[in-house]
Amino acid sequence: MNIVYSNDTVMPVSDEIYDKMKLAAECAASEEQVSVPCSLSITVVTDDEIKAVNKRYRHCDSATDVLSFPQYESVGEINAQEPPIIIGDIVISIETATRQAEEYGHGLLRELVFLTVHGMLHLLGHDHLTEAEEIAMFAKQNAILASLGVNRD
Repeated sequence: MNIVYSNDTVMPVSDEIYDKMKLAAECAASEEQVSVPCSLSITVVTDDEIKAVNKRYRHCDSATDVLSFPQYESVGEINAQEPPIIIGDIVISIETATRQAEEYGHGLLRELVFLTVHGMLHLLGHDHLTEAEEIAMFAKQNAILASLGVNRD
């Protein structure tokens, strides 16, 4: 999987964290049985930047932790494409991730890996609009995080 990573914020992410985020994205794709070569972008931004993106594309005038912009509806649709394909974009606020890591009592690595997995599952067709969807998606998130050895420490 080709992952284009961008982080031009004042809070750079270490190579160790980036490598784990990339592994998390690859693991989510593997767990969801993506069978074609694909690419995606992960962009780490500030709260102000994610707020602007959220307002422009979702008409929500607030910062958030992660946004996903899928190119396809499902893994089945992804696997039906001729490779190489771009499956979408993930945008993560480093400032919100840092605050959430502190609030939840775990490190930034765990929070950014969690947000990467969450964003990937959205790119692969999952959502959490209903209680049943939320239960299913969060179970997948937890299984992927556990397989990576990333827990709330």
